[in-house]
Amino acid sequence: MIKITKITQHFIHHHIAPKNTSLNDLFVANADLKDKKALAAYVIEAYSLGQLISVKFNVADHILDFTYNQTENIGRVVAEVTIVD
Repeated sequence: MIKITKITQHFIHHHIAPKNTSLNDLFVANADLKDKKALAAYVIEAYSLGQLISVKFNVADHILDFTYNQTENIGRVVAEVTIVD
């Protein structure tokens, strides 16, 4: 099982400081979703966030960081990922 915690979301605006929104933790029963892109797609589907744009791979293994497009707004999600047996 994979636990996704401390999920924060904000929209990217160039002229103001972003307002972070906390989302509920997710538990993924499918252990096949160890790839960050697959986990990002799971979070997007779970919260109906829109379309995945990109996933950051130059962050620590336990951090999930990606951007998405939702009705012409670009958002960013950052979360912690833990594998639970």
